[in-house]
Amino acid sequence: MKFKIVSSFLVLNLLTILFSNAQNGYFAKIYTSIQSVQIYDLLETKDNCFLMVGEKDGEAFIQKIDSVGQPLWQRKIGNNFNERFTSIAEANDSIYVAAGRYYNNPANLDILITKINLNGYILSNRIIDFGISEEATYISKTKDSGFVISAMAHNIGGGTPNEKISVVKLDSGLNIIWGKLYSYGTNADIPYFVKSANDSSLIVGTYSENYPPFDGNGALLFLDNNGNSLWSKKYQTGNNWSMFRDCYVDSTGITGLIESSVSKFYIVKTDFNGNVFWVKSYSGIILNNVLNEPYTRLTPCKDKGFLIVGKDNLIRIDSTGNLLWYRSPFLYNSKTIECKNGDLLIAGNGPMIGVTQTTTLDPHVGIIRSDSLGNGPSCIQNFNPINVSNDTIFTQPIAFSTSGTANISVITIPIDSTSLVFTNGCVDFYGGVQSIIKHPSITLFPNPASEIIRFTSSTQELHDRAEITICDLSEREIKKLNLSAEELEKGIHIQELNEGYYIIKIRSANLTFSTHLIICR
Repeated sequence: MKFKIVSSFLVLNLLTILFSNAQNGYFAKIYTSIQSVQIYDLLETKDNCFLMVGEKDGEAFIQKIDSVGQPLWQRKIGNNFNERFTSIAEANDSIYVAAGRYYNNPANLDILITKINLNGYILSNRIIDFGISEEATYISKTKDSGFVISAMAHNIGGGTPNEKISVVKLDSGLNIIWGKLYSYGTNADIPYFVKSANDSSLIVGTYSENYPPFDGNGALLFLDNNGNSLWSKKYQTGNNWSMFRDCYVDSTGITGLIESSVSKFYIVKTDFNGNVFWVKSYSGIILNNVLNEPYTRLTPCKDKGFLIVGKDNLIRIDSTGNLLWYRSPFLYNSKTIECKNGDLLIAGNGPMIGVTQTTTLDPHVGIIRSDSLGNGPSCIQNFNPINVSNDTIFTQPIAFSTSGTANISVITIPIDSTSLVFTNGCVDFYGGVQSIIKHPSITLFPNPASEIIRFTSSTQELHDRAEITICDLSEREIKKLNLSAEELEKGIHIQELNEGYYIIKIRSANLTFSTHLIICR
């Protein structure tokens, strides 16, 4: 692979650790393409395989992999104008529908929907157009066996707001029942999801922004089966802007994930009128904070709890928001699902960017299969820096205006079946001169290590008292020590640290040194 900073020694040891997990049925694989590949959504199929969707080489992309990550088939759809699929839903046991964006020309986007079967045969391609520029953010199946799509509608010709919410209701044959545009904010309204709620109503999660003056909050828009607004509320988290990223609906109400502008997010439980039952906040974590990319997820689990997915985070909570565990997968996590057997399939993108971003990004996809607790290949680190507390969110009724009509048409799009290149391993880490500072006379051993590490020097650089810092690969501090030369010579105990990849730094009066450390047991 393409590790620019990590040494070949590290690469070999990473692969050794990965192969040691093979007998457990867990794996970590990387998928690359000639130009680029990214994944945005994933689901498990009825035949115990997986469909993942995204973009490959500037076109919309679907790939099927088996239970151990082996590619079975791939389909690339588009005109090389930067098309993509962002979401996929199941129609029945063997038919699936993906939604994303399609360029009619390099300047105008339409919603792209593709129906495909489990053998990779494309049954139809259609585009939906409101007469402006639209791209789908989410597709879900409705209770009448149809589909509903949320999409960003861009005002490319000017006017306010810059983005509106578009929602399209389709029947089971992908014919339009209705399509409408919704707006509240004077500057932007961005939809992250649309899902069936109680009865046949629909719920849309948004970021809605007024400017000037600035007022950006997550909001819920509740619609009846004909797209008429029943109620809408914004959820304010204090002085910080927020996004209503995802939700899960059951008979007890709505469980929602709200992300804020600081390193904090919220889980909120409401009734079907949006009234809050309880709120918990989780501090110390940034899930995403990118307004127009719907990566942050709330995934239900069989025990009524949830997985919270975002950036390099995977968080497990119970049904009332209590923290069960926290993992840091070594990738930018875009979707994690609980498999039928209880395993987790973690999917995301790379490379992980270190302190200094390199000019060559070489995008690629990482897939990790772990056990139900997030343990498996060493592409997962186990840290727990999250503080959980009961909190408060303020709700305020708001009113969305409705406009627009949608048109749908069947189109013929070029299809390519070129395969991805795949291998075992973790996504690449591109560090920088601030991350790794080598010294010709200093060696860390053993590496990988399990209980204790030591440093040796062929000269006298380690004779001073030194500050030792152990960080994760995102530069978060995990352990800090101040040791004399004698203490440093005896070694540093690391039994309390979990398996994974770290950066270890030494600073003294006359020395600055840092290197990668692998902990493996």
